[in-house]
Amino acid sequence: MDLKDKTVLVTGASKGIGQATAVEFAKAGANIIVHYNSDEAGVLETKKLVEDYDVEVFVVKANVSDEHNVVEMFKTISAKFEELDVLVNNAGIAKGDDLFDVAIMQKLFEVNYLGPVNVVKHALPLLQKTELGKIVFVSSIFGRASYGNQHLSTYSALKAALDSYMKNMAKELTPQILVNSVAPGRTITPQWGELDAKSYDDLARGALTNKWVDPSQVGDAVVFLAKNDAMCGEVITVDGGMSLKTFG
Repeated sequence: MDLKDKTVLVTGASKGIGQATAVEFAKAGANIIVHYNSDEAGVLETKKLVEDYDVEVFVVKANVSDEHNVVEMFKTISAKFEELDVLVNNAGIAKGDDLFDVAIMQKLFEVNYLGPVNVVKHALPLLQKTELGKIVFVSSIFGRASYGNQHLSTYSALKAALDSYMKNMAKELTPQILVNSVAPGRTITPQWGELDAKSYDDLARGALTNKWVDPSQVGDAVVFLAKNDAMCGEVITVDGGMSLKTFG
């Protein structure tokens, strides 16, 4: 797929991987619908970064865990765009929990699992109007079977569930819409806060490359999946060999 002048929706695009993904699509000439929930300053930064590539930018706001919000968001999008070529389901939260913290589990389930489901459900009418639609989920290496993170137990479990959901969605929607995921490793995003030099280096050594993944590298993988018309039901790992070193 040539992405020039295509329409791409990136959820959770006010910072981190979502912001970088929006920029990578803009570099490819796509028009970008930038979604956010609460980070006004971040989404304005994303908008400015995307506009540098002389493409159309359209900002929408919604809480993806609230289906009514998502319905209203797509009413706004449909009034502006006749079709949607690519959906990047990136919005989510990373929150530490233990194995029995039901309140945190419920919140993560609503945002990280039901959120993407809500978005796909209401994006489908627009995706089905294009010749070949693409959906890309942003997963995690912690979602791989037997991997996980004991400090992010629910987050890991839901990423695994989302990968399974993605594969079944691919079976349902192909050949009209191709569905895939990208699974990043340790990526330098605002969620890490301010790390001191030692912590930064120690965490980087968790990968074979001894480097953090840059959000733009994840965004580049998402763009690859959007361009490639032969990828279907796949989970592409972008982790600098972290899974090989840590789990292999």
